[in-house]
Amino acid sequence: MASVVSDPGGFKRIMFFDRHGKRWAVRLGKVSERQALHVKLKIEDLVAAGIQGGAPKDETARWVAELDPVLRARLARTHLVAGRDVATLADFIDAYVGTRKDVKGATRLVYGRTRKHLVDHFGAEKPVASFTTADADAFQTYLLGRLALNTTRRTIGYCKQFFDAAQRQGLVTCNPFEDQKASVVRVEDKFHYVTRQDTDRLLEVCPDAQWRLLIVLARYGGLRVPSEPLALTWDCVDWEQMRLRVVSPKTAHHAGGDYRMIPMFPELVEPLRQVFEEAEVGSRYVITRYRTKVDNYNNLSTHLKRLIRRARLTVWPKPWVNMRSSRSIELNDEYPGHVAARWLGHSPQTAAKHYLNTRDDHFTRAVTTTYHPAQNPAQYLQESTGNHGKAVPDDAGGSAVSSDAFRGLPNTSDMLQDDPLGDTGLEPVTSSV
Repeated sequence: MASVVSDPGGFKRIMFFDRHGKRWAVRLGKVSERQALHVKLKIEDLVAAGIQGGAPKDETARWVAELDPVLRARLARTHLVAGRDVATLADFIDAYVGTRKDVKGATRLVYGRTRKHLVDHFGAEKPVASFTTADADAFQTYLLGRLALNTTRRTIGYCKQFFDAAQRQGLVTCNPFEDQKASVVRVEDKFHYVTRQDTDRLLEVCPDAQWRLLIVLARYGGLRVPSEPLALTWDCVDWEQMRLRVVSPKTAHHAGGDYRMIPMFPELVEPLRQVFEEAEVGSRYVITRYRTKVDNYNNLSTHLKRLIRRARLTVWPKPWVNMRSSRSIELNDEYPGHVAARWLGHSPQTAAKHYLNTRDDHFTRAVTTTYHPAQNPAQYLQESTGNHGKAVPDDAGGSAVSSDAFRGLPNTSDMLQDDPLGDTGLEPVTSSV
C-alpha cells in the first residue's frame, strides 16, 4: 500500500495510493530507515481507515495529534489528516455553530450544553483530529454518570453532528461517535397519566386565565409546550368552524409540517374565550407571557411544578409532555389512530413509541366486561334456549343438551328409508374383496 523511497543524500519519502487511487508522495527529509518505516506504517493505517470508512487505531490517532507541524502540513495536503485551521475542540464547535444560521434558539441552547459537556471532559484545547473511539466511549460513560439515559443519547447525537461536520471539512478521517447510540428509548418510569380530576384541581389553583389556557392546551389540545402555545395567534382561532390552526416550529422542516388543524375541543372553548375577552385591543398573540426568555421551557416547567404542589398533587415526571401524552391516549381510544396522530402532529409510530401507554381504567374495563365464550357448545345451546325442555345427557356422561335443541330436525332413519340407494355407480364385487 505504501513504500519508502530513498533519495540521494539520505533523504526519504513515502509513496502511497489513497482510497481514490491517486498517487501521493510525502517527503520526510533526512531520516533513518527505521523512522521512515514507522511513518510508513502510520500512513498505511490512515489510508486503510479512509478506505473502510472507520477510525484509525488509537495509537495512530495519538501520533497524528502529536505530529510535527511541518510533517502534519505535508500529510494534510494528501487529505490523510486535518490541517491546523480549526485545531481545538472549543474553536471548532464555536465555528460550526456560527455557520448554522438555520437552527432555532432552542437548538442553539442544546448546542451550548453539548459544548460545555465536551469541554468539561476533554478540555477546550484538545485537538479535534486526536479524537478516537475510545474517547467517545469514555465520554458516554462520563455523561451516564451525570445525565439520564435519553439525555445522554441526545447529547451523543449532537456530538455525532459536530464530528460529521468535522469529517466533511477533512478535520478528521472518521466520526469517533459513529457507533454510539443516539436514539431515545422508551422509559416506562417516565410515563404518567394525568387524570381529568387532577387537571381540574390544577386549574383551580392557576393564577390567571392565560395559565388555565396553557394547561388545557397541553392536556386537552395536545399542544407541545412552549413552542406551539406561544406561536398561537388570534388569526389561528376559527370561531365559526370551531378549529385551531396550530403552528409547529418543531415539525416545520418536514413537508406540510409547518402547521396542523385541530378541533376546538369542548374543554378549550371557555378558557380560550376568557383569554380573548381579557386581551388588549390589537394584540396578536394568544399567550402574551414568557415571550422574552430564551429558556422559557424551563421557566414554564418550574411554574407548573409549583402549581402542581399548590394543588396538593405529587409532581409527575415531564409535566408538560405527560399532559400531551395523556391526551394522545384518550384520542387514540376514541378515534382512529391516523386521526389522533394527525391532530397531535406526529406519526402513529411516534405515538406508539413515545406517547401511548395503558392506564388504570383499561384494566378496570378488562376485568369487569362480561364475556361468554362458546367453549362448551352444549352449555351454550342450553343457555341460548332459555333452559326450556328436558336435558338430554350425552353418552359420555358430560353436559346435558336440551331436547328442544333438536326439535324440528328430521329423523335420520326416516331419511334413509325415504331415499333408498340404487345400484347405479356401485362397483361390482370381485374375488379379491
